[in-house]
Amino acid sequence: MLITGAQTSLLRVWMRRAARVTAVAGIVLASLGFASTQSITWLGQLSPNGETTAYAVSADGQVVVGESGGSAFVWTLATGMQPLPSGGGALAAAYDIDPSGTVIVGYSAINGPKAVRWSGAGWSLMQIYPSGVGYAYAISQNLQIVGVIADPNTTHSWPYGDAYHTHQGFLPPTSAFFSAAYDVSANGAVAVGEMWLTHTVPPQAARWSNGGWEVLGALDGRDSRALAVSADGNIVVGWSKYGGNLNAWHAFRWEGGALTDLGALPGTSISEAHDISADGSVIVGFSWAGSPNPTRATRWTQNGIEDLNQTYASLLGSSGYLFNARGISPDGRYIVGAGRHNGRIEAYLLDTRPACTSHNGDVDNNGCVDDADLLAVLFAFGQTGQSLGRVDVNCDQTVDDADLLIVLFNFGDGC
Repeated sequence: MLITGAQTSLLRVWMRRAARVTAVAGIVLASLGFASTQSITWLGQLSPNGETTAYAVSADGQVVVGESGGSAFVWTLATGMQPLPSGGGALAAAYDIDPSGTVIVGYSAINGPKAVRWSGAGWSLMQIYPSGVGYAYAISQNLQIVGVIADPNTTHSWPYGDAYHTHQGFLPPTSAFFSAAYDVSANGAVAVGEMWLTHTVPPQAARWSNGGWEVLGALDGRDSRALAVSADGNIVVGWSKYGGNLNAWHAFRWEGGALTDLGALPGTSISEAHDISADGSVIVGFSWAGSPNPTRATRWTQNGIEDLNQTYASLLGSSGYLFNARGISPDGRYIVGAGRHNGRIEAYLLDTRPACTSHNGDVDNNGCVDDADLLAVLFAFGQTGQSLGRVDVNCDQTVDDADLLIVLFNFGDGC
């Protein structure tokens, strides 16, 4: 390919720019050794012998919340794992965090389980429905919270209760024997969970929207539970009994009225889906073959089912193992849960950003750094993201001067 017309003028502009930044060439070329940004971070423990699980992660992967040895924790890159201030009581678990990483929900053991939220620089304690007993399980992007409450104003007493929504109140029908909401859509309009219509009928996965509940059914007509919902509220995941076996259940995906069996990893008969990316394309949970086998962190995508222990074996090494995946960031990049690390049960943060291999500027990978490679970078100049391909020559998620310089300094190699 020859450079002509407008491309020639554009090339001259960038050649002049390259001349001005030649002094940084050594730094740019040194970046060629960078191969991948995938990583796993073990988050530690609040007490030496306390098992730790992470339940949720902020959109940018900078804040993780969960439970460690019976206490709620918040982890950040800056502070590491810290207990949430208790305000005089025992804060037992933090179940969710809003995408911005500023508001946390969970429960406290003050006078029985209390649904709570923490916000502000000091993670101050704020109770929801102070007279009720229950849990706050999820928070939407616009800070609407769902969970389960047994309130003196209802006919239920703990441990039975009703699903609640901080902007809608108790979600009808409150005549159900028991209901709970485990997740909420980004705008708070859709909640998902389970309903027991009577104490003799197994619970069913359910979706609340437009002021009412919709029972989603089960893979074999028996009990099921909805645990997470996509940002738009149209895709629901959870687990359901299947195949007539009381001791076996599978993860499911519901969309448009259809319930789909997601299956389990080979050699296992049990699986659960615990969270879903905003667009519904990535689902995480675990698979299990039953006692005494350990559970295996599992991910479902359009490419099928995978064991995260196999996919990220090079990150885990010989001392790491992922038991489950309990939460995922909206874009599907960050996954959190619990695993075994150096003999301890520990929470983890997995960064799954696709691996990028830096190169010498041969964008089309034909063995020659030439006009075609230069034009590819020029036309992609200014683009950002995790899936830029080989035009992101140095793998920094931006097509910029640094990528162009690598092509120019290696122009003609292999030709």
